[in-house]
Amino acid sequence: MCSLVYILFTGSVLLLDNNPPASRDPAKRAYAESVSMSASKIVLVADDSENDFFLLQTAFKFAGLPHLLIPVSNGQMVVAYLQGENPFSDRANWPFPDILILDVKMPILGGFDVLRFLRQRPDLKAPAAIMLSGSILEDDQRQAASLGAAAYIKKPAGRSESIALAREIDQRWLML
Repeated sequence: MCSLVYILFTGSVLLLDNNPPASRDPAKRAYAESVSMSASKIVLVADDSENDFFLLQTAFKFAGLPHLLIPVSNGQMVVAYLQGENPFSDRANWPFPDILILDVKMPILGGFDVLRFLRQRPDLKAPAAIMLSGSILEDDQRQAASLGAAAYIKKPAGRSESIALAREIDQRWLML
């Protein structure tokens, strides 16, 4: 039986069984694994709000998108993940992300700090970074663009907006 390990917002480790009883049927499991192996991308989501992550994760599911969203609670964890530092050193369990979704304001290091780090480390070949924020300040948008963000998007207000955002992210950055 396979388990996924997440470092959640508190920094604690949680083991999640990704083979619930309903998916133990060999045919269903084989189909699900083939779909996820061929189409799934890794989305590293940095947001200090568990609710915002849950809303985004649910939107991806409702949109029927197979991508794996991995949550971290601050920019320092993004940097550690991208550099393959502990606890993210095993790339078999923590594959390099296909895209970053960064909140602007987070504890320790915020989204802008992560963008600055990425500019200083072109050797990482970091994926596109999308800034997702509750703020629509023009200064924040200009700063994100000047630091190399692929987009600056206001956080969605509800389920339908969240699903539309998940589909936009999939079509613009994950179907390449």
